[in-house]
Amino acid sequence: MAELAREHGFRVIVFAHFGVEPEPRAVLRDAGLELINGYPSIREYLSERGRADYVGSALTVSADDSHPSALHHRMIAELLVDHVVGGAKDAELAQVLQGG
Repeated sequence: MAELAREHGFRVIVFAHFGVEPEPRAVLRDAGLELINGYPSIREYLSERGRADYVGSALTVSADDSHPSALHHRMIAELLVDHVVGGAKDAELAQVLQGG
């Protein structure tokens, strides 16, 4: 995937709901893949509501189904947009700073 991205000029973004251990994180970084860790937003959401458990919260489909709910999908979408738009702004700034 990373090779195709380089050949064809697209970005590969890996989203992790609950973070990534250091070794796989290094593999992703070395391959030039971007990583978004969704766990801080989950932790923040639950903390603000005095909850400790993800499963059964408004972030999951139900207490019996830990798949992300519509609310959690919206949070994921916002993280992705922030990452992509923020990355574009960073690239534009770098180009300006380099005199491009």
